[in-house]
Amino acid sequence: MLGDLVPLMAVLAAAAAIYYARERHRRRTEVRPPRPEITLAEAWEEWHGSPAPEDVPAIERHAAAADHPRLAIRAAILESAVLALHLEAIAELGEAERAALLKGYTPGMDGLLQESLRGAATRCAALRHYARLKYDDAVEDDWYDYFLRIAGPYIREKVRLAREYLLEVDEGARRFAEIYDQLLDELRREMLKARPKKRFPPPDLPVR
Repeated sequence: MLGDLVPLMAVLAAAAAIYYARERHRRRTEVRPPRPEITLAEAWEEWHGSPAPEDVPAIERHAAAADHPRLAIRAAILESAVLALHLEAIAELGEAERAALLKGYTPGMDGLLQESLRGAATRCAALRHYARLKYDDAVEDDWYDYFLRIAGPYIREKVRLAREYLLEVDEGARRFAEIYDQLLDELRREMLKARPKKRFPPPDLPVR
């Protein structure tokens, strides 16, 4: 009699496992904003511990007027990420190279460069925090992490090529730098289209 129950128990166990897997997938992919009423200024204060600067409320006003506010915030996150990655790559160069790549930069302005880099990174993190709370648009290995993993190497190579063009007058380097600009634009458009909470596999690219 007990032997007759074994196949049934196996079927029930399999059904339970399938149900658990489906529920786990549903919970991971279902978009449920934790705090849809939160403002960007509130999210900034939570993240940074200080009042939001004027350019941050301006981002929220622009998003509120957009056809798709969530995508407007995502675009602002990507813009800050691109700026931070560029400044990070330039900060690794010598003073003469920085002066060639950054308009208005003169030797001795490393402190200002580092401050700008920290500002861009902070804005990116605070906007990401806001996107998670208001739109549930932030999970590990999503569009943002995927963008950083690919854009980082692209931008470092673009900065290297721009340096060769400006300091060594290498016209070929300029053309290749423009190609990386195009690749970054395509990547940004692709990430704007990605659905919230979609996870991307790690790209097959060398990452530092």
